[in-house]
Amino acid sequence: MAALFALFAAGALGHALLPALPEPAALGLMAAAAAALAVPRTTRPLAALLAGLSWGACWGHWQLAHRLPLALDRSDALVEGRVVSLAQADERRTSFTLAVESLEAAGALPPLRRLRLTAYDPKLRPQPGERWRLAVRLRAIRAHHDPGAFDRAAWLLAEGVDATGYVRASRANGRLDGAPAAPLAALRGRLAREIAELPGAAERGRALLAALVLGDRSGLSPADRWLLVQSGTVHLAVVSGLHVGLAAGLGLGVGLGLGHLAAAAGVLAPARVVAVPFAIAAAAGYALLAGFGIPARRALIMTAVAALAVSFRRRADPWLLFAAALAGVAAANPLAGTQPGFWLSFAAVAALLARFARPSGVGWLRALVEAQLAVALALAPLLVYFQGSATPWAVPVNLVAVPWVSFLVVPLALLGALLELTGLPGDWAWRLAARQLEWGMGLLERLPDAALGAALPARNLWVAGFLAAALLPWLSSAGLAARRLAPPLLLAAFLVRPAPAAVVELTLLDVGQGLAAVVRVGRRVLVYDVGYGEPGGFNLGEAVVAPYLATLGQRRVDLLVVSHADLDHAGGAEGLARRLPVGAVLAGQPESLPATLRANPCRAGQRWRWEGVDFRILWPPGDGRPRDDNDRSCVLLVRAPGFAALLPGDIGPGVERALAHAAVLPAGLAVLVAAHHGSRFSTTAPWLAATRPRHLVFSTAWNNRFGHPHPEVLARAAAVGAVPWDTARVGAVRFRLGPDGRLAVATARQGARRYWHQWPPLRPSGRL
Repeated sequence: MAALFALFAAGALGHALLPALPEPAALGLMAAAAAALAVPRTTRPLAALLAGLSWGACWGHWQLAHRLPLALDRSDALVEGRVVSLAQADERRTSFTLAVESLEAAGALPPLRRLRLTAYDPKLRPQPGERWRLAVRLRAIRAHHDPGAFDRAAWLLAEGVDATGYVRASRANGRLDGAPAAPLAALRGRLAREIAELPGAAERGRALLAALVLGDRSGLSPADRWLLVQSGTVHLAVVSGLHVGLAAGLGLGVGLGLGHLAAAAGVLAPARVVAVPFAIAAAAGYALLAGFGIPARRALIMTAVAALAVSFRRRADPWLLFAAALAGVAAANPLAGTQPGFWLSFAAVAALLARFARPSGVGWLRALVEAQLAVALALAPLLVYFQGSATPWAVPVNLVAVPWVSFLVVPLALLGALLELTGLPGDWAWRLAARQLEWGMGLLERLPDAALGAALPARNLWVAGFLAAALLPWLSSAGLAARRLAPPLLLAAFLVRPAPAAVVELTLLDVGQGLAAVVRVGRRVLVYDVGYGEPGGFNLGEAVVAPYLATLGQRRVDLLVVSHADLDHAGGAEGLARRLPVGAVLAGQPESLPATLRANPCRAGQRWRWEGVDFRILWPPGDGRPRDDNDRSCVLLVRAPGFAALLPGDIGPGVERALAHAAVLPAGLAVLVAAHHGSRFSTTAPWLAATRPRHLVFSTAWNNRFGHPHPEVLARAAAVGAVPWDTARVGAVRFRLGPDGRLAVATARQGARRYWHQWPPLRPSGRL
């Protein structure tokens, strides 16, 4: 039975690998085949696999039927609904999820269920549980398509969000009167406000407390998030299976006590039968309080399966429970496998089962150490694959942190919430919990900066596979022969290379309406611009550029060039530097960058050479000109035999004319990045005539409000025979000059395509 559950889960989760979903008729045939194959015992495994695949594909069709298509992007609508998420607010905006009750639009729209909206009006501060009428502009869901980056489109689809958008200025906007339409959301909002205003606690402690109680990590600073990842303790700052299981354990204890009292009063039901509903109710209550997101749902299903097994059987096969929970999670959310947390949580449970499924008779201290070692060994390959490294501090830190947080901090945090919900003062418990969390983070900051994966060549499946093959035999009773294979397998993991050597490789990443480029020569890397970012908030240097470099096995940035200070070019610099060491920084406006980056000014004439590849700064001059921010952009020329690429930032037509007349440009370019994202007044005809590019790249957001790239620029490109590429349409674009002198072009669109990715149409040539 465990094998059938596992195969069903494999089919359901495996549907996420499909580039397109089967047609309904094909799905009907698959379901019929699964039913027929389920009768003979010998074909039941295949039936389970087909049943899971059919279920996953049906679920995918259902989700897509509600999603706003690209053709209706930027549709305007008047929507009424209830706020069902915590509001994430700062001085500029408030973001929230709205469950749609009614919607009016000029044209026909699909039956949208949930919208992720942002309000920029400071007078509009929707709170959880409230009902609102809002004039909105809807945006079809599209994510950045870059190697190694988080797939936001998959996450939104799994959460049932059918469109994003923003609130437009309108007299129709307003809160609707009446009692809270979403009582649970209103309750969570009340607790969130009380935690945010908790006296006697620092901002860091309040943010961590909100993450533990409500599953809301929006208050955590990027630096604290990365500290938790690097120390191997990120699972302690989220609503994890461990914490939901702890809540279930507390409920189980209460239920057992009541069961024994009932037995003393003459009730014949066993105490464990009485206790199980309390355990499930406590776990469900915590999961609901935490927002019932994907991790909480996953943990609740696993806990409920285990609790029911305890109720109905004296001793259930632990692997059967594991497989049943796996099948339950896959059935509830067939896209769960697209989230790293799914693999990490189930791998941790599997490691513990492999080590402790049979009684070992060891003491509690040794068992605790062995449990941490087992989990660390099991998670190391996954952590290397998902985040690029695994810390050696995970075992000793978690030996202290897990019991500390689980048996001191979490009970205090939940006790405070319970007291507040019943009208009693619970702030004292929250303060104690918050102060412990602050102390813990202070201790983590003192750990040496070390990472097990620092020397690994790349973040890919081969590396993770070799690591897993070397480490996992130590979790079970595998023979000595299997363990002797560990040294050569570990060596293989360190020797894997993602691709043969290239003379030079230039990648324009998909960062929306911004710019980020990576130039790689041998094992050295230059990053030119880092995409959008806000101080202390979300930034694409950390979310896109660093993960991409991890897929290449790059553990440092040799040189960072920030063209100028606009946030869509420079905003991600601090986030990138937080994730990877940066050797040196050149910038067109160094005075506008954080002092921690120690940026030096770009000056025309600066040049250097890496392994036969020449780099030269062509602009700005060192005489104090120009004064316009865009025209202070660093213009970088990269040259190798048979190859030249030019990255001009946001320069305008005046700088283009000056460079064209200065005789500093090569005879022709292989790649030209369009200045200012392809605006009408940049990338002029004389500039294109002077540079004569074979490939012209536009770094834009899909259907952006600026109209980039402008049709006139596309016409100019066609006039000189340049091939246009738009990151909004093809994702990241990589140009690779091989040792044979051939230039290969690859795009993210050509790579891992999934059925939920919405791609704008292309010409038959595969280009714009």
